[in-house]
Amino acid sequence: MVLCTAVAQNSHDARILAYEGIGFVCDGEVIPRLKIVNDGSTTMFTCVVETWKNGLQLNSFDWVLAVAALQGDVREPVLPPVEALAGDVVEFRIISVNEVPDQGAEGNLFSTVMADVIASAENVVVLVEALTDATPEETTWSIHDGTGAMLAHGGPYDQADTVYEHWLTLTASSCYELRVQDAGGNGSATGHVQLKSAGQTVLDLGGNGPIGEVRAGFVTGTAVGIPENKSVTLLVHPNPTSGLLHVAVLPGGDQGSPVQLVDDAGRLVMTTTIAVGAGTVVLDLSGLPSGRYTLSTGSENGPRSCASVIRQ
Repeated sequence: MVLCTAVAQNSHDARILAYEGIGFVCDGEVIPRLKIVNDGSTTMFTCVVETWKNGLQLNSFDWVLAVAALQGDVREPVLPPVEALAGDVVEFRIISVNEVPDQGAEGNLFSTVMADVIASAENVVVLVEALTDATPEETTWSIHDGTGAMLAHGGPYDQADTVYEHWLTLTASSCYELRVQDAGGNGSATGHVQLKSAGQTVLDLGGNGPIGEVRAGFVTGTAVGIPENKSVTLLVHPNPTSGLLHVAVLPGGDQGSPVQLVDDAGRLVMTTTIAVGAGTVVLDLSGLPSGRYTLSTGSENGPRSCASVIRQ
């Protein structure tokens, strides 16, 4: 004789899947955003979620869904702002669904530790530079605002060992988060995703290790354009290099002008051109002796942009 046990389906049951807000303190507060699924058999119209900080209850949010959630539907409510400091533990608790106490314990509690803002961008115009590794199809990235809403994204890519550039204009003096995902979960030994502003690297997310997703926060400045300073229009990486050197000219730079590489003695050892609109070129320095070189571009009689390059 075979005994069968029926498992009752909860009618009123919601579950927190993830914290989707930015994970750091901005101007003394955070704006929580949760990913919540309706696990109950009843359509979800309302859900009460409590917010706690460091073991103390802060508020109780009566979330009224703009669009009712059927069983299995996922929503991302934005909760009231929370005053916080870096290191604070913010916790969320599901209390009820449709004014009925939540019937399933799984996923009712979720906590996250707030981090500090780690970087500042001088400009509102930023460059997201993705250097792919041997598995470009695994790399994606996204930019999120203070509520956790996604504003821009890139990837997956189709060319290995290739630089992809994405220019974005953000809001001045605002908080954002760069998120980099690796579908393989093993990170990247040779690739990266970098955030750059005014010719400087603000964030560099990449490297080895079991990495599924990496997040880092930054704040924009107030500058509203690409600086006219020619010294920051030419970007090179990796530097030092043992072979390939990726060269980029920022918008407003001298695209279409010759790019020249000279050694310490002033001898021209390599020349090429970055086509107008292309923005990037790759130089192979593997045949050159180790030492210091100077890369430059610009018109013959006008201002020039220069960068020092080390050949390992």
